[in-house]
Amino acid sequence: MELNELLEKYDFHDSGLERIQYDSAERRAEMEVEFCNWMQDYFQKGMVKQPIVSLVFTEVSEMKYAGLEQYDEGNVILQASLIKNPSNQEGVEFLVYNDETNQLKHIRIFAEEVEFVVVGAT
Repeated sequence: MELNELLEKYDFHDSGLERIQYDSAERRAEMEVEFCNWMQDYFQKGMVKQPIVSLVFTEVSEMKYAGLEQYDEGNVILQASLIKNPSNQEGVEFLVYNDETNQLKHIRIFAEEVEFVVVGAT
Protein backbone atom coordinates (compact mmCIF):
# COMPACT_ATOMS: atom_id res chain seq x y z
CA MET A 1 0.00 0.00 0.00
CA GLU A 2 1.04 3.60 -0.35
CA LEU A 3 2.31 5.45 2.71
CA ASN A 4 -0.70 7.75 2.95
CA GLU A 5 -3.01 4.69 2.96
CA LEU A 6 -1.11 3.25 5.92
CA LEU A 7 -1.69 6.39 7.97
CA GLU A 8 -5.32 6.70 6.90
CA LYS A 9 -6.09 3.10 7.88
CA TYR A 10 -4.03 2.67 11.09
CA ASP A 11 -3.42 4.73 14.21
CA PHE A 12 -0.01 3.97 15.74
CA HIS A 13 -0.37 6.07 18.90
CA ASP A 14 0.87 4.20 22.01
CA SER A 15 2.10 1.21 19.98
CA GLY A 16 5.43 -0.18 21.18
CA LEU A 17 8.43 -0.15 18.86
CA GLU A 18 10.03 -3.57 19.24
CA ARG A 19 12.66 -3.56 16.48
CA ILE A 20 13.85 -1.57 13.49
CA GLN A 21 16.30 -2.48 10.74
CA TYR A 22 17.38 -1.01 7.45
CA ASP A 23 19.13 -2.65 4.52
CA SER A 24 20.35 0.13 2.22
CA ALA A 25 21.59 -2.32 -0.44
CA GLU A 26 18.13 -3.92 -0.68
CA ARG A 27 16.40 -0.53 -0.19
CA ARG A 28 14.24 -2.19 2.45
CA ALA A 29 13.31 -1.22 6.01
CA GLU A 30 11.34 -3.12 8.60
CA MET A 31 9.76 -2.05 11.85
CA GLU A 32 8.31 -4.53 14.31
CA VAL A 33 5.57 -2.98 16.42
CA GLU A 34 3.39 -4.14 19.31
CA PHE A 35 0.34 -2.62 17.67
CA CYS A 36 -2.59 -1.14 19.64
CA ASN A 37 -5.30 -2.90 17.66
CA TRP A 38 -7.84 -2.08 20.35
CA MET A 39 -7.52 1.64 19.50
CA GLN A 40 -8.54 1.16 15.87
CA ASP A 41 -11.98 2.14 14.55
CA TYR A 42 -12.51 -1.38 13.14
CA PHE A 43 -11.73 -3.18 16.43
CA GLN A 44 -14.35 -5.65 17.62
CA LYS A 45 -14.70 -7.85 20.67
CA GLY A 46 -12.75 -11.08 20.22
CA MET A 47 -9.98 -9.55 18.09
CA VAL A 48 -6.38 -9.65 19.35
CA LYS A 49 -5.84 -6.45 21.33
CA GLN A 50 -2.09 -6.03 20.71
CA PRO A 51 -0.73 -8.10 17.84
CA ILE A 52 2.89 -7.90 16.77
CA VAL A 53 2.97 -6.41 13.29
CA SER A 54 5.77 -5.90 10.83
CA LEU A 55 5.83 -2.79 8.67
CA VAL A 56 7.91 -3.62 5.61
CA PHE A 57 8.94 -0.58 3.56
CA THR A 58 10.20 -1.19 0.02
CA GLU A 59 12.09 0.98 -2.46
CA VAL A 60 13.40 3.07 0.43
CA SER A 61 15.24 6.13 -0.84
CA GLU A 62 16.03 7.63 2.57
CA MET A 63 15.81 6.53 6.18
CA LYS A 64 16.85 8.25 9.39
CA TYR A 65 16.55 6.64 12.79
CA ALA A 66 19.48 7.87 14.87
CA GLY A 67 19.53 6.49 18.37
CA LEU A 68 17.19 3.61 17.60
CA GLU A 69 19.75 1.23 16.10
CA GLN A 70 19.50 -1.07 19.10
CA TYR A 71 16.42 -2.13 20.97
CA ASP A 72 15.56 -0.26 24.15
CA GLU A 73 12.72 -1.15 26.48
CA GLY A 74 10.06 1.50 26.62
CA ASN A 75 10.02 2.85 23.04
CA VAL A 76 6.47 4.01 22.32
CA ILE A 77 5.16 5.62 19.13
CA LEU A 78 3.44 8.89 19.97
CA GLN A 79 2.58 9.97 16.47
CA ALA A 80 2.91 8.97 12.82
CA SER A 81 2.68 11.64 10.12
CA LEU A 82 2.98 11.93 6.38
CA ILE A 83 5.90 14.16 5.36
CA LYS A 84 7.63 15.22 2.13
CA ASN A 85 11.30 15.69 1.36
CA PRO A 86 12.73 18.50 -0.81
CA SER A 87 12.14 16.31 -3.90
CA ASN A 88 8.43 16.17 -2.96
CA GLN A 89 8.59 12.42 -2.25
CA GLU A 90 6.24 11.19 0.47
CA GLY A 91 7.56 9.65 3.64
CA VAL A 92 6.42 8.69 7.11
CA GLU A 93 7.73 10.24 10.30
CA PHE A 94 7.28 8.36 13.57
CA LEU A 95 7.75 10.30 16.78
CA VAL A 96 9.05 7.81 19.38
CA TYR A 97 9.29 8.41 23.12
CA ASN A 98 11.23 6.24 25.52
CA ASP A 99 9.56 6.36 28.90
CA GLU A 100 12.59 4.88 30.67
CA THR A 101 15.17 7.34 29.34
CA ASN A 102 12.76 10.27 28.75
CA GLN A 103 14.18 10.70 25.23
CA LEU A 104 12.20 11.74 22.16
CA LYS A 105 13.40 10.41 18.80
CA HIS A 106 12.30 10.57 15.18
CA ILE A 107 12.17 7.90 12.51
CA ARG A 108 11.85 9.18 8.94
CA ILE A 109 11.30 6.74 6.09
CA PHE A 110 10.88 7.73 2.45
CA ALA A 111 9.68 4.70 0.47
CA GLU A 112 7.44 3.76 -2.42
CA GLU A 113 5.30 1.23 -0.55
CA VAL A 114 4.69 -0.38 2.83
CA GLU A 115 3.21 -3.71 3.78
CA PHE A 116 1.37 -4.21 7.10
CA VAL A 117 1.81 -7.83 8.21
CA VAL A 118 0.52 -9.41 11.44
CA VAL A 119 3.29 -11.74 12.63
CA GLY A 120 2.10 -12.74 16.11
CA ALA A 121 0.14 -11.91 19.22
CA THR A 122 1.20 -10.81 22.69
